[in-house]
Amino acid sequence: MNIESPELAPVVVLATPIFLETMVFTPRRHNKILTHRASSRRSGGDTENDSCFERDYDVDEDDTPTGDNKKRTLRSSPQGAQQSPVSSPGSATGIPSPSSSLFQPSFQMNGKISHYMRRRQKKRTNATARRKELSILLLGLMAVGGSSLWFVRQASSTKANAVADFGSRRATVSAGDDDSMLKLYSMDAPASCSSTLDEADVDFTLVTQVSTDRIWMMEHHCRRWQFANETFYPMSVAVLTNETTQEIQRQLQEMGCDVENIVTVQTLQASLFPEDDYPINRLRNMALSAVKTSHVVYIDVDFWINRDLSAILQFPEVRRQLAEDPKSTLVIPAFQLARQCPEWRECPDENIPEMPQNLLDMKRQILSHQVTRFDPTNRGGHGSTRYKDWFKQNRVDGKVLIEIDCFLSNRYEPYLVFRYCRELPPFQEPFSGYGKNKMTWVMQLRRMGYRFWQLGKGAFVIHYPHLDSPSRMAWNNAPDKRNDPTVKWQAYKRGQMDHLFVHFRKWLQEKVPDLTRTFFCEDKLNDDARLWYDRKAFNRSISLRS
Repeated sequence: MNIESPELAPVVVLATPIFLETMVFTPRRHNKILTHRASSRRSGGDTENDSCFERDYDVDEDDTPTGDNKKRTLRSSPQGAQQSPVSSPGSATGIPSPSSSLFQPSFQMNGKISHYMRRRQKKRTNATARRKELSILLLGLMAVGGSSLWFVRQASSTKANAVADFGSRRATVSAGDDDSMLKLYSMDAPASCSSTLDEADVDFTLVTQVSTDRIWMMEHHCRRWQFANETFYPMSVAVLTNETTQEIQRQLQEMGCDVENIVTVQTLQASLFPEDDYPINRLRNMALSAVKTSHVVYIDVDFWINRDLSAILQFPEVRRQLAEDPKSTLVIPAFQLARQCPEWRECPDENIPEMPQNLLDMKRQILSHQVTRFDPTNRGGHGSTRYKDWFKQNRVDGKVLIEIDCFLSNRYEPYLVFRYCRELPPFQEPFSGYGKNKMTWVMQLRRMGYRFWQLGKGAFVIHYPHLDSPSRMAWNNAPDKRNDPTVKWQAYKRGQMDHLFVHFRKWLQEKVPDLTRTFFCEDKLNDDARLWYDRKAFNRSISLRS
């Protein structure tokens, strides 16, 4: 019996006290078979030539030496002796009679033998009882230990499920469960996208998410968003931390963030998640759920907005476009600052003063080659942004909005201003850690008919040059052998996310009607060539599901 079995463990826990009480603490009668070897001299024989008798007696627990309780039954006959000397002349059964000369010496020694054997029997009975009690005690301890181990395993399993299970939505990369985890709409939004909206009703909330090690950046977001203009728009932030919400609010207040009137804070328990599997889309949706305004400015915390962004959003062209079309989004061009320290370390004292705050700073840093467009080696990531045209937009006669009329890649993942309503697709929470978590959201936006307008007049976000996060390092931990059939991609985070991405793309084609208004460019990149997954295994899984 496996006492660690989850089916038996609760039964063992409940039955153990009753079992111990019955077996250990309840008096029981112990019947023992007593073996006595008696020797008697052979009649008329040599004194050195003794014959041994082995007699087995059924001895009752009551050791009273007299009365009916002293019952003995001879079990065996003498070894090596003839039957005729043993039996009396008139005996037909062959059992010695009490008058037999052979049997008589035993009765003569009976008092001494009985006393000795009772003492010996009592010792053996006590020793056997102690051994039984010890065995039962050990069995009880094993049962309790096994059940305790089962409960520990259940608790560990519960925690592991909590890590991967967000409410009823479990993040998984298995081939059969992805579809139920992918969502079409943002049901937490306050209103439907079909509701009419006037220009005067267009308001904005800055939304972001952050881990504890980067929460210091919130000081700069609060300064750039809150205090640049007289109009103060709210902020919503979701924090992955083991601290309480009140402790985070206190820290933000000390940074200068107005948590009483402007900044809404929500926290997610960090201990529930592996360090290298940051629940980024869970945090994004959590931060979005607190939004009460019509529109959202979404950024990741390591992308700092320029101080004039809230003023640029007040342009009449911007408000009109957002009010007229609920599926209009605004692209904020992304740039990056070069690391200001040669060593591979965090150097905020050198980096922060060089982070551009306005268009003038940006021009100066671009001319000194300290700022470039974000991730220029990854053409698919932000290559669809019209960077050259952005400089023209910043002229006095430049346009505030220009449309991004085609996508260069499925991997395009800009930072957007968009209307927060129920028909907006949420960030897909099965995508966690680094990679594919925002581009899949943009893919769904594009398929649902969203349009993308580039915001000018000096609007930008600038990436802070931090060290790689644990999630990024887990993503990088994979062999660069995409054509090697021996590589087990599911063993690597990058392979898992790419495998999940292929399932997401198939789900998108099957479940979401194609209302695309922004198509691919003629020189579209081959995104599939960059995927790290077992194509043969994926094709087999698709054929099994269909």
